[in-house]
This record gives sequence, C-alpha cells and structure tokens, in this order.
Amino acid sequence: MNKLPNKSAIPWLVSLCISLSGCYGEPQSSEKRLNSNHQFTFNGCDIRYNGKPLILGDPIDDWVTVLGPYDRMSSTANDVYVYDDMGVTLYAHPNTSVIISLTLILNEEKEMMQWTRDRLVAKKRDRERSDLDPNSTYFKGLDFSIEFDENVLASKPKQTFKQGFTIDDVIFDENFERNRVNPDRLKKHSDAPRFGRSYLPTIFSAGKSCDYGELLYQFRTLSTDLKKLHRFSVSKKTL
Repeated sequence: MNKLPNKSAIPWLVSLCISLSGCYGEPQSSEKRLNSNHQFTFNGCDIRYNGKPLILGDPIDDWVTVLGPYDRMSSTANDVYVYDDMGVTLYAHPNTSVIISLTLILNEEKEMMQWTRDRLVAKKRDRERSDLDPNSTYFKGLDFSIEFDENVLASKPKQTFKQGFTIDDVIFDENFERNRVNPDRLKKHSDAPRFGRSYLPTIFSAGKSCDYGELLYQFRTLSTDLKKLHRFSVSKKTL
C-alpha cells in the first residue's frame, strides 16, 4: 500500500514542481523585455531612441546627436555607419551623409558571414600568385573585390542588439512569431499598417505613408530558422 507524502514534504514538492516549469511539463513563457539602455520605439511615422525623435532623411550629424558617435563608416553599395555595442547600423547613399535606413541586428547570419570570410581568404591567396600582372584587368578586379568583401565584413556590428524594441507599443525580440505580429499590434492600434510576406519567406514587411516620405518596415528572419530574427529595419523609399 502506497503511503501519502508527509504534510511537511508538500511545500517542498510544490516548490520543486514550480522550479521544473509546471507539473504538467508546460514551459513558462519568457516575457519580452525592452532594452533598457537602448530603447527603440516605432509607432507609425514616429521613430524614437530613448524618447528622442529620429527622422529618416536627416543628415548623419543629427542622428549622432541622438545616438552618439558611431564606431566606423564602411562603404559597400551604401555608406554604412556602424554602432558595435548597440548592434545597430545606419545606411546612406554613397557620399550623401543622409540617413535612409536604420537596422537592428538581432542574430548574425553565421553561415553567410563565414562564406564571405572564406571567399576573402581565397581571393587574397590568389592575389599573391607570382604570375599575376599587377596591371592586368584581372588583378585590378581582384583588388576591388577584396576591398568590397573587407568593407562588407566591416559593416557588421561586433555585437547584436539585445532584448527588445517596440512597434506600435508591442515588444518584439529575436524570437519571432509571425502570426502574432498583426493581431497583437492591431489590438492596440486598429489603424497600424499590416505586415505581410514579401518576395522571400524570410521577409515580412509593411509600408507606411508619412509627411516626410514612404517608409518600409521589415522583419527578416535567419535563413536557417524562420523563428529567429536576423534583423529589423525601417527604410525611407527613395527614387
């Protein structure tokens, strides 16, 4: 005959049950938290950092006034201003210094970055061949390609963005639930723009018309895991 547990043991059993995330095996949901040091909020046309407005189309100096100094600028297809500790990048058309896009990097595309690094090593090894003519078109093209890959790697922040940011007063973080993006936001703002799948399964985007131009909001997941965000960005459409 089985004995019932001693009454003095019941509180201990209850504590053990709670510590194991519930007696029925259901994990406790982790609450999303806003990054307390770097609070990015996106509400329609209003973009803010720690309560201060950021306007796409303004010069980099105005953004530096709000965000602080950037760590470096790297030229790829655009000029990329990198904030290493924040996990943030700003984009401007070459030689304009006018910010057209803000991106939060939540997870690195590790496979893609490693492929770029390996390709760069191979190109540098090829460049050292003694039979190459430094004045040849191939050699000059190789030089350009090496510089471009180096700039691509330099355009990536050394850290990723930690914890969460808000869109229409809803907190989002690296754990992406596509089916919650619209319902959760529309409960609070019925006129909020609706996100939809874009030309790739990794991209979920929405547009917004503002006094200063058309904005494009975009979630992009990891190519290897559609439930993990690679980045979130907002861009001003340009001609």
